[in-house]
Amino acid sequence: AAASKEKFWFLKNAGFLLAVGTLFFYMGLENSVNGWFVTYLKSTGFMSASLATVMVSVTWIMIMIGRIVIANVSKRVPPAKILAVISTLQFVSVLILVLANNTAIAVAALVLLGLGMAGAFPTTTAFTGDLMGNSPLGMSVFTGIGSLGGILTPQVIGVLADKLGFQAAILFLVLDALLLALFGIGALRYTAIQMDIRYSANQRDVKRYTTEGLRDEFLIQDLYHPDEVVSVYSHVDRMVTLGCMPVKEHVSIEKGIDCWKNFGTHYFLERREIGIFNIGGAGSITADG
Repeated sequence: AAASKEKFWFLKNAGFLLAVGTLFFYMGLENSVNGWFVTYLKSTGFMSASLATVMVSVTWIMIMIGRIVIANVSKRVPPAKILAVISTLQFVSVLILVLANNTAIAVAALVLLGLGMAGAFPTTTAFTGDLMGNSPLGMSVFTGIGSLGGILTPQVIGVLADKLGFQAAILFLVLDALLLALFGIGALRYTAIQMDIRYSANQRDVKRYTTEGLRDEFLIQDLYHPDEVVSVYSHVDRMVTLGCMPVKEHVSIEKGIDCWKNFGTHYFLERREIGIFNIGGAGSITADG
């Protein structure tokens, strides 16, 4: 039983729970756009049925464009920061759309909504992967619980529409988008520290290094941060130095490390051995969990 509990260590990780909540509310919003937006736009009275259908298609075109932009931005900006921005943009867009009283404002809101939704799923997945070290079980729970939002939210809107009317029911989607923004912004606290990669130095070049340059190249500092893994990968002997300091939650050894990109492996210890030294208080290690 204890081993079973340890397998679900990620459920004690606040960053993971924020990511699950973000995906849950995002999937609810996405499926509601597919299922209810044409009906809602027609009910506003200022948009025809044909234009409403076209605008939902435009939203998806903006999603495609936005994903190209996000793919480039993500090379320079951590997933948590992107997630906070696009989650907030989705909430603002939905709020503007609900308050819109003419076609122009509604069209602008849908364009912004498409851009906000563009990177939501891949960015949330990347953020979670950084936290979990791409744990298969953790990622399965993440996608499973998150996908429930896409099932439940449209159903709730349908029930509320039958009982209260569609204009009132759509306010539930505003609440969904608000919670999405709050969870997305909360993820900013859990930006994983990315692995520092040190490349081999040419012996002739080293002679010209300043003291600062030598320290940057060969000295490892600041290895310990609360609830983080600090990793330094040296191309000299392919060694990886890790500093892990769990304080309030379980921490994956692969947090902030893209194993496939950097090592060509599915997990950190697939082709590596590890030596662990505890220089702090009492602690525990979960293997194969």
